[in-house]
Amino acid sequence: MRFCLLSDYRCGGDNYWSEVYTFTTFRAGESWSPRLAVYGDLGTDGQSLQFLRDEIKQGNFDVILHVGWLTKGSGMDLTAR
Repeated sequence: MRFCLLSDYRCGGDNYWSEVYTFTTFRAGESWSPRLAVYGDLGTDGQSLQFLRDEIKQGNFDVILHVGWLTKGSGMDLTAR
């Protein structure tokens, strides 16, 4: 893929398709560092999750890695508006 390429994608098949998501490929050159978020257990008070959502909305990460469990109904939807 080209550097700084904006792409849209969605996941699913047959009876279900996700919303359309957008990502941008990495920048060219070596004069930058990727901005990473690595998270796992976010606790039960919701403060960590809201902080992460706010940072995502501001475009403060290039890569986000989740290193824990995601379960349906856990309230850990990062796409919440």
